[in-house]
Amino acid sequence: MTRAARSVASPPTTMDDLLSWHRPLAIRNDREYEEAARRLDELAVLGRCSPAQERMLETLALLVEAYDEQHHAITPAGSGPLDALRFLVTENELTGRDLAGSSVTRASAIASCGASAS
Repeated sequence: MTRAARSVASPPTTMDDLLSWHRPLAIRNDREYEEAARRLDELAVLGRCSPAQERMLETLALLVEAYDEQHHAITPAGSGPLDALRFLVTENELTGRDLAGSSVTRASAIASCGASAS
C-alpha cells in the first residue's frame, strides 16, 4: 500500500501493526513533530479505538506535548491570562465583538485587554 493510500485508511488496530505505522520515539525536530501530530490526529478522530490504538494515542499525546513544552512554550513573562487571550484572538483572527457577542463596550475592553474589562 502506498504512503498516500495508507494515510487515508484507518489506523491499524493491533500494536504490532501500529508500531509499523508509526514508531513512537522521542521527537527531535519539527518534521518528526508534524508526523507525530498527524498520526495523533488520525487516532483522535476515531469513534472507537482498540486498546492498542488507545495506548498509541496516549503515547503520541505525551510525545507531542513534551515537544510543545520544550519548543513552543509560552514564555513566563507573557503567560498571564491577558497575554493568553491576546494570543488566541490574534491566532484565530478574532475581534473583541467575536468574544463578547453584542456588547460593544465590553468587546472593546476585551480586545484591548484593558483594565476596564471587568
